[in-house]
Amino acid sequence: MGPAIQSNTAAMSQPNSPSVDFLVGQRLIRIDASAAPNHWMLRFDGEARLGVETLWRIIVDGRVARTSEDHAQQFGLPSPIDAGEELCNAIGAKPIQASSYDSVTGDLTLEFEAGVRLEIIVTSAGYENWNLIKADGTQLIAVGGGEIVSYSSGAEQPGT
Repeated sequence: MGPAIQSNTAAMSQPNSPSVDFLVGQRLIRIDASAAPNHWMLRFDGEARLGVETLWRIIVDGRVARTSEDHAQQFGLPSPIDAGEELCNAIGAKPIQASSYDSVTGDLTLEFEAGVRLEIIVTSAGYENWNLIKADGTQLIAVGGGEIVSYSSGAEQPGT
């Protein structure tokens, strides 16, 4: 019983496992939080897009710094929290150094410089949780139950 994490090496050794290696080296350039807290769209400079419809959290200095659940909460502060802005500030211009997903849960982890980590946590066994779109249109989708499926833009989409 080996580790459940699909890393660069593990994904290559299992040809049916989609890889998220293409994210390494990319930088976050924009977050669209217009539908937050239910949907977030992260855009990267390599033209990848990550749609998130589940809980995300940012880890800074070994601690949870902010989560999507904190968005628009006031917590006794002078104004409500803008979790997207705080996510952008934490990541800054740091490139992704490692990307992986857990093959059991479907959780996606993006590791940036200086120990900053973005974790996308699968919270539904029935709904799609995140959708990662490559520049060529290929999509990786965390479907209910933690499974990751892949299809190309010309292929029939799941559920159609």
